[in-house]
Amino acid sequence: MEEEKTNPASEKILIICKVLKVTPEWLLSAIDADGTRSNQVDYYIVDKNSDQGRLIEAFNDMSGRDKTYLLGYIEAFKNMKKNKDK
Repeated sequence: MEEEKTNPASEKILIICKVLKVTPEWLLSAIDADGTRSNQVDYYIVDKNSDQGRLIEAFNDMSGRDKTYLLGYIEAFKNMKKNKDK
């Protein structure tokens, strides 16, 4: 299936903005008129061949108990590092 690229006319963009209750700046760039990003994401997009991607894949393959242990080790390591940096 071939994707059709469209460029809606400005009046259509304004209608879309009204329906979504966003500004045209935000719709077109995800940046508000004041230059800030109001739609902060709470997720990452990671290349699965990167170190982070391999770590996520290994974590997903773990049992629930092992995941809990690993998360505990990570918290302990962060606390140890924070205390060392003081």
